[in-house]
Order: sequence, then structure tokens, then C-alpha cells
Amino acid sequence: MRQYLELMRHVAERGHRKDDRTGTGTLSVFGWQMRFDLAEGFPLLTTKKLHTRSIIHELLWFLRGDTNIQYLKDN
Repeated sequence: MRQYLELMRHVAERGHRKDDRTGTGTLSVFGWQMRFDLAEGFPLLTTKKLHTRSIIHELLWFLRGDTNIQYLKDN
């Protein structure tokens, strides 16, 4: 979580403004990397509530190599 919040602070302070198709614009930085020790836990953002069941179903769907989104809609 700390790494993510540091990245957000860096983007807000030093990000490069880019135009987009919506006219809203974005801020971005190039080449930022984060590394996580999975022995310490799975890196989930905890600044908002997550629907864990949906995350698990989407991960399983992805790992199976499935391309039919009906499974995701059903689960």
C-alpha cells in the first residue's frame, strides 16, 4: 500500500500532462516499477472496498485462458 501511495504522490507532483479523447486529460510517469514480497501478503489496494469474490472469479477465469465473458457476468 505504501508503494502505491508513494506512486500516486509522485504522479500528482511530477506527472506529465497528456490530452485524451475525453478532454479530461491524464497525468503519467514513465517506467515506474513496484515490487512486492508475496510472502508478506497479496498486494491489494485497501483504500477502497473490494468485492473479493469477483476478484477471485476473474483471476480464475484469466488463469484458465477463458475468453467468454459470460462466465464473468454469471459470477
